[in-house]
Amino acid sequence: MRISVMGAGAVGGYFGARLAAAGQDVTFIARGKHLEAMKKDGLTVKSIQGDLHIRAHFASLPEETGAVDLILFTVKSQDTETAGKGLAPMMGEKTLVLSLQNGIDNSEKIAVLWGNERTLAGTPYIGARIPIPGSIEHSAAGRIALGRLDGKIDDGTENISRVLTDAKIPCTISAEIRKILWSKLVW
Repeated sequence: MRISVMGAGAVGGYFGARLAAAGQDVTFIARGKHLEAMKKDGLTVKSIQGDLHIRAHFASLPEETGAVDLILFTVKSQDTETAGKGLAPMMGEKTLVLSLQNGIDNSEKIAVLWGNERTLAGTPYIGARIPIPGSIEHSAAGRIALGRLDGKIDDGTENISRVLTDAKIPCTISAEIRKILWSKLVW
């Protein structure tokens, strides 16, 4: 599967690294010193689930990626609309966008841009940080709950769940993802 991580900071970088280590074709879109370090030395993950060091395609712009099957959308909430508009070069005929952001309305903003059928809402449960550029420290959890905004569970959603699970990322599908988003916010 071709995957792009839009906003490859601590959260996106960790999940993207797990996917790359499992053999998926992953491109990481990042910026600044973190991007420079990854381009030079790859991405190192120190993890309670086992350390990783990966070499992959690290880019600063979606135009450097081409169409993908899945976009892990992990930008800061305040950047959702701007970054969402920038996804066009990565959008293929069946590309799905999985929002793994804090907050409750980010996936809805993506759905306005790209349609409900291409948008998955998700909530990551993870403790991760970037101690130095090019390195991620994963200290807690590392699982994802995801689902469609309309509550349907379809083949695309199940396929994404399988890909995540195969990459040692515990994943659950929920027909009530909005409730999960709200409960994480309240917590």
